[in-house]
Amino acid sequence: VDLESIFGSIMRQYAAQEKATPEVTKVANASVSVTMKIFEQLMHIIQPTSVKFHHTVSVRDISRLYAGVIRLHWDEITTRESFVRLWKHEAERAFTDKLVEATDAQAALQIINLNVSEWCG
Repeated sequence: VDLESIFGSIMRQYAAQEKATPEVTKVANASVSVTMKIFEQLMHIIQPTSVKFHHTVSVRDISRLYAGVIRLHWDEITTRESFVRLWKHEAERAFTDKLVEATDAQAALQIINLNVSEWCG
């Protein structure tokens, strides 16, 4: 079983449990593949060094992202745009909060923004 299957299953179950609209359910499920793409891209640019040993990207970051997403008030998320906006905020928080160098954080934000633009057109 791969990470996309695990987090996809979590999102499908949670969207059903919270009675999300079909539009939000669809975009919530699609968010998982975008998250995995961002995760893979960040793994290549954020590498630990002797000085920045804490600079790693791990499954824990994805877990933090989706922990934030499932805490959302789903009854207030009724459109694709509102879900994407909140998901993007959680992605930025999960992937960039621990980055100390501004250049690393900017690179991570650029990857997130690029993937959101591709995802949402």
